[in-house]
Amino acid sequence: MSTWTPNQLQTITCGTWLVRPGNDDVGVQDISIDSRHVGPGDGFFAITGERFDGHDYLRQAIEQGASMLIVDRRQPAKALDEPLVPVLLVDDTVRALQDLARAYRTILRAKGIKVIAVTGSNGKTTTRRLIHQALSSQARGYQSPKSFNNHLGVPLTLLNTSLSDRFVVAEVGSNHPGEIAQLADLIRPDAAVITNIGTAHIGHFGSRQAIAKEKSALLQYLTRDGLAVIPGDEPLLENISVPDECQIVRVGRTANCDYVLQESQTTKDGVSFDVQYSLEQDVFGNWQVHHLTLAIPMVGEHNAVNAMMALPIANWDCIDISTADFAQTMTKVAGADMRLEVQQLGDITLINDAYNANPDSMKAALSTLAHFGDPQRRRIAILGDMLELAELGEAMHDELGRWLAAQYAQHIDHVIVIGELAAHIARGIEHVNPKMQYTTYPQWDDALGTQIAQHIAGNDIILIKGSRGSALERLIPALEKLQENVH
Repeated sequence: MSTWTPNQLQTITCGTWLVRPGNDDVGVQDISIDSRHVGPGDGFFAITGERFDGHDYLRQAIEQGASMLIVDRRQPAKALDEPLVPVLLVDDTVRALQDLARAYRTILRAKGIKVIAVTGSNGKTTTRRLIHQALSSQARGYQSPKSFNNHLGVPLTLLNTSLSDRFVVAEVGSNHPGEIAQLADLIRPDAAVITNIGTAHIGHFGSRQAIAKEKSALLQYLTRDGLAVIPGDEPLLENISVPDECQIVRVGRTANCDYVLQESQTTKDGVSFDVQYSLEQDVFGNWQVHHLTLAIPMVGEHNAVNAMMALPIANWDCIDISTADFAQTMTKVAGADMRLEVQQLGDITLINDAYNANPDSMKAALSTLAHFGDPQRRRIAILGDMLELAELGEAMHDELGRWLAAQYAQHIDHVIVIGELAAHIARGIEHVNPKMQYTTYPQWDDALGTQIAQHIAGNDIILIKGSRGSALERLIPALEKLQENVH
C-alpha cells in the first residue's frame, strides 16, 4: 500500500491544484479508480473509459472517504459543492496513475521488494496465483487482484503493494501490439514468466509469430541478474534473448527443458505430477538432477505445467522446493473463479471454465473433460463463441470441431454449441465424424437454459467454456433447477 503526501502527488504528476490541501501532513493512504471501493484516506483517480467516467462519481468518492481527488477535467470538480478535500488537475489521469506507479517502482526496488511479471496467451491468472502461493511459503507478498493486467490494472497492482511485502506478482496482458513493452517499462520486473504462445487475440496480431514477439518484449525489461522463465517446447522462443547477466530457465515436457514434466494424473480433486529438474550445486559448476512430486487442487495437465513455472521462481528466491512443507503449501493454492472450477450440482459435476476462451484454452479444457472422473459417466461439452479472432474466427472454430471429433469422439458424448461462430465447431465435427452427437443453438435466448437442461442426465460431467462475451455461466441456474427437480 503506497502512502503519499499531497505535494508528492502534485510533483510526480505535474498537476495543478484546483483545491489546495490545507497542509501536507495528511497523507493519501491508497489509490483507487473505482468509487465503490474507495476507503478512508484513499486518493481517487477519475478515469474516463469506454463505458464510464470517473468524474461522474467524485461526490461518491468523497462520501466513501477519499482524502484527495485527481481529475483531468476542470468542470466536474468545480461543480462540486464545497469538495472538502484537495483536488488536483492533471493533463491525463491514466498517465498520471502510471507516472505514480513508476515512481513507486523505484521505492519498491530500494526496499528490496521483488517484482515478478507473468504474461502469456493462456494461464496468466492461474500461474500468477501459483507463483504467489510458492513464494508465500516463506514470506508475505502481494499479487494482482482478479485479472488486473492492463494499462490500469498493472499500475494499481504496484501501487497497492505494501512496503512490508517481500514480493509482488503482477499479471501483464496484451490484446494489441506494443502494450506489453509499455507495461514492462513501467514495472521493470526482477523475474518474468511467459506461460505459452497461443492464439488469444490473434485477430489483432495476425500470427503466432507476432504474438511471440509481443510476449517476449517483457523479457527485455528485466532488471540486472533477472530471471526469465519460458516454455521450453515452444519453437518460437528457441532463440530468445535477455539482457546481459540475466538467466533463462525453460519449462516443459521435453528433455531439453531445465524443468521437465515426466508424468501427471488428474482426478476430481486436482492434478498430481512428477518433475525432473537440475540445479547447480557448487562453485565449480557441477549440476545435480532432482526429482519432485507435487499436487495442486486444479484439474488438467496444463495446470501441472503452469505450476512448474512457479518452481524456478521459488528456487531463484532461495526456497527449497524439495521439502514436505513446500509440497503442502502448494496443495492450498486457490484457483480462480470460472477457470476449470469444479462444482458439484447435486449429482452433476460441472467444470466451469466460462471466464474466457481461445482455441488453445478450448483444447486444454476439452482434454481435461475427456479424461475427468469415472469413464462410465457421460461427458457433455457446452461451448460458446471464441471472440477476438477477426477474419480467422470461422476457420478456427471449424478447426476446433475437426480436432475435437478426431481426438475425443470416444470420450465426449455430446457437444452443445451456442452462438453463430460456435456453429462452425459443429460443422467441423460433422466433417470429420458425422456420428458424433452434437446440438447447435445459433444464439442465446432466455429459454436456452431450460432447453439445454433437457439434454442433461443426473450423473453427467459437464464442461461450459466460451469467451467472456458468451457468459455461459448463465446456464448454471437451469442446471441447478434440474437437480432440484430430480431430488
